[in-house]
Amino acid sequence: MKRLRTLFLMLAVAAGFVLVLASPLQVSAQPKLAISFSNGNAYVSWPTNYTGYTLVYTFSLAPPVSWQTAPSKPTVVNGQWTMTIPVTISPQTFFALEPPPQLAMSFSAGGTANVTWPTNYVGYTLFYTFSLTPPVSWQPAPVKPTVVNGRWSVPVPVIISPQTFFELQR
Repeated sequence: MKRLRTLFLMLAVAAGFVLVLASPLQVSAQPKLAISFSNGNAYVSWPTNYTGYTLVYTFSLAPPVSWQTAPSKPTVVNGQWTMTIPVTISPQTFFALEPPPQLAMSFSAGGTANVTWPTNYVGYTLFYTFSLTPPVSWQPAPVKPTVVNGRWSVPVPVIISPQTFFELQR
C-alpha cells in the first residue's frame, strides 16, 4: 500500500486535547517530472523530497480528463523517485503527480475526534499507531470512511491512547 506521510498526533493535555501536525513534507512548489525512454519503457522520475505523491496518467487532455493511478510503485533510483512505464500503453500518454491528501481533525462532544480528507481522494484507508518508534505497526481504523459535509470522515474515540498517529494508505 502507498503510505502517505501526513501524520497527526493527539497529545493529552490537562484541559483537553491539542492537535499537532507532524508532516515531514513542507514543500509549496509542484515537483517537476523528468521522463526518459529506453528499451520500450518510459522512466518517470521526480525528487525524493516529494514524499507521498502518486503518479497518475491519462491518454487525453480533452475534457473531461480521466486520470488513472500508475500501475506500479516508485522506487528510489539515483536519488529520485522513479517509475517504469511500458510505452506500449498508448502512443500519447500524459503524466502528472497527485499530491497527498491533507488530513484534518475536529473534535466533537462525547470524546470523539473526526479525521477527514477531501472526497476526490478515493480508495484510501485510515491507519493508526500509538508509537512511531521502529518497528512501527500501522493498524487500519476499525470504521470505514463515510462522506460528511463533503469530506471523507472517520470517527475515532480520543480515549484510545494519550497519543495516536494517523496516516492514509492506498
